[in-house]
Amino acid sequence: MDNRAANLPIYGYNLATQAEFLVTDQSGVKRALVSDGTTLAWIDEGGQGRQRIQGYIIATGQVSTILTATDSNGFGDLALADGVLYYQDLSPQRRSFFGYELTTRAEWPITSTALKPVAHDGMLLWSDFSVRGSGPEYIETWRLYRQALNTDQPAIVLAEAEGQGGFSGYVVSDYNVVWSFASAMPDQRAHLHQIRSDTTQAISAGVAFSPVL
Repeated sequence: MDNRAANLPIYGYNLATQAEFLVTDQSGVKRALVSDGTTLAWIDEGGQGRQRIQGYIIATGQVSTILTATDSNGFGDLALADGVLYYQDLSPQRRSFFGYELTTRAEWPITSTALKPVAHDGMLLWSDFSVRGSGPEYIETWRLYRQALNTDQPAIVLAEAEGQGGFSGYVVSDYNVVWSFASAMPDQRAHLHQIRSDTTQAISAGVAFSPVL
């Protein structure tokens, strides 16, 4: 996104031609950009109090509306992989995390709440938390989930910890998942889970933030 213009246009950059190109200059605040290499998607705050999930087909340059929010609550975070959009609907009537196939428009619920979803290499990650107690004594319990895509396998919990702030980041690549907790959590080291061997270990001696693979 480019803040040089009031309508906050989105630009891309072609690495082969080393040229910048315009994706959209439609007016409105845009956030949560995701791409699977074929389609770029983002949340457009739009007008009339209704958010839209917009899509840009990279090969053709076509921009279209994928989904429109049913009320002013709008959408949460997005992920996109292999032509499937993963999104959190925040409306009271539909408050769930969904998968949405861009070609067929088939939709299915995955879980009730998913924060910071990540979809890559046939895997879907997300986090959520529950609260116990109230006032100054309340405790957050954060969990990181992994689910294999295109299978009937249920999601499994990779990490769970009590504290505030959740995760600073997590990523999956080639059957490996790496994550670290936020600064207010007790264990702030980076952790590695190897899916094939189903083993988990800390890989940093001290504090780590926003790991990548």
